[in-house]
This record gives sequence, C-alpha cells and structure tokens, in this order.
Amino acid sequence: MKEKILIVLLALLFVASIAVGVTLITGGTFNKEQLRFLSGREGYGVVNLYGAIKSAQSSGLLGTPREADAVVARLQAMGRNPLVKAVVLRVNSPGGSVAASQEIYEEVRRLATDKRVPVVVSISDLGASGGYYVSCGATKIFANPGSLVGSVGVISIFPNIQGLLSDKLGVKATVLTSGKWKDAGSPLREMTGEERDRFQKQIAGVYDQFFEVVKKARLGLIRDRLRDSGLQAEEAEKKALEQLQTLAQGQIYTGEDACIQGLIDQLGNFHDAVVEAKRLGGLPPDAPMIGSPSGVGLGELISPLAGAARDGGLMEAADSLTTSRIEYLYLPGGLLK
Repeated sequence: MKEKILIVLLALLFVASIAVGVTLITGGTFNKEQLRFLSGREGYGVVNLYGAIKSAQSSGLLGTPREADAVVARLQAMGRNPLVKAVVLRVNSPGGSVAASQEIYEEVRRLATDKRVPVVVSISDLGASGGYYVSCGATKIFANPGSLVGSVGVISIFPNIQGLLSDKLGVKATVLTSGKWKDAGSPLREMTGEERDRFQKQIAGVYDQFFEVVKKARLGLIRDRLRDSGLQAEEAEKKALEQLQTLAQGQIYTGEDACIQGLIDQLGNFHDAVVEAKRLGGLPPDAPMIGSPSGVGLGELISPLAGAARDGGLMEAADSLTTSRIEYLYLPGGLLK
C-alpha cells in the first residue's frame, strides 16, 4: 500500500514539474501562439518596459523579480531560448534610476550584439531619458509620429524641508557627522556652494555616460546622412557630433522630429516593429509570438508618490520627499509646481 502511495506521489510530482516548467517558459498562460511554440516553431519574443525605471525593492509572489530585475530576467530568458529569433521591446517610460537603466541597456545590447538576436524597440507614448537610454541598445528604434522621445540628460532634485519642519511644525534637527561631506545634500539645511559644485561634477560625469551610449547608437546614422548630402567623411563626422551634442541637452522631441534628427530609425507602430523584427530575424510573416509579454510593468508612469499610495508605502512617500537621487528621468517642470 505504501509503495502505491509513493508511486502516485512521484507521478504527481513529475506532472507538476512539467506544468511548472511549461508555465515558466510561456509566461503562465496558454494560447494558440504559445501552443505553436511548444511544438518547436521559431518565433519572436515581446518584452514590455512600462513606467518609471527603478531597481527592485522587493520580490513578488514566490520570489518573482520586480521592476528592472523583471525586465532583465525576461531579456535573459529570450537570449537562452533557441527558438527566439528576434525580440520586440515595447517602451512606454519616462526613465528613472541611472543604474537600473544601465542594467536593462546592457541586457538589450548583449542580446542584440553579442547573441545576435535582433531587438526592435517600439516606443508607445513615451521613450524619454532612461527609457531612451535603454532603447539605444537595440538594433532599431521605432516610434509613432506623436510619441515623445529623447530628453537625453540627467536630473537630481534636492528637497529642502527645513522651513516646513521649523516654521510650520516647530521641529528642529541636530545632525552630527564624521566628516563634512557625510550629510551633503541633506534636506534639513541649505546646500553649500562647495557641495553644489561637487554634485554638479557628478551629474556631468553621469551625463557623459549617457551621451556616450547615444553617440554609439546614433552617430553613424547622422554621419551617413550628412555624407549623402555631399559632405566629406571628416567633415561629416565633425558635423554629426556637433549635431548630436545639440540634440542631447534634455530636449523632448515628437517621434516625427526624432526621426528627422536621427534619434530613431523609423516611424511606425507596434505592428510595424513586429514586422521588422521578423524580417531581421529571418522569420516568416506568420511566425508566432513566443511566451506572454504581460506582467512586466514598472509601476506608476511618473509619480513615485502615486506608487507609494498604491502599495500603502508611507515610508516610500517620505523617502521621495527627503532623499536626493541622480536620475535619467524626464520630469516636466510643471510637475514640480
């Protein structure tokens, strides 16, 4: 009797293992396209990059990665799957964390360059700052004519709540440090000129990192267009760099303008990006999508306070008001008023 029970348990465990494995591969849902994948047919994958880009603060149910880690994991899974011959990265993001943007960018670049799996970005409403940084790792960038694209730059906000605490709440704080830089940027006092210079140098350094990525991705197209207009190679290279530096001062462009300026490759919607991905991947027009693209949203689109309210995270809201960050983030001035 015990042997029969053991055999039944082992059989159930085997079936459960297969189910879990298939679920992980297909993203947890089954449809006609995914069933084609199970039969061994080559196709394309879709990865969504939605909302503000930030590093994961915690894991979801059963240790599922969240935020940037989820996108990185998804891209890595696409690279490991021999049936995935192309990937469409759907972007709708204002950017966010510098480090998280760089991590996602590296996975996009590694997939497109090292693993030779074409990655086509499809920008929806917004592909700005860190969202554009990530896109620069792809093989091609598509955007709609009315999409917002660019905002190549760095922003850092240093809140000062000294007046609020002392004048409105009657609260004063005494801060003791081990060195003069330990509380640099503190929201409890005015920033000194020396501190401002130091932070400005850091921001300039992080901007240089951003510009190098954009230069690597877009300079060639701008240079080739100038050469086609009649400029010699050396002059075209110089003019292209000057043009790119002018474009990369934090401006936001429509998709139409971005295409004219060379910040994206082509105007088109998600369907157009899929068609191009299939072409670059050597896939037939009816090639299936492999796996489910859902469940890789990155929280609220702009406001960290909205995300905090959604999660009931009062500490996260307080952190947003009192902690300075250097970010690749498109943050229109009106939102600060």
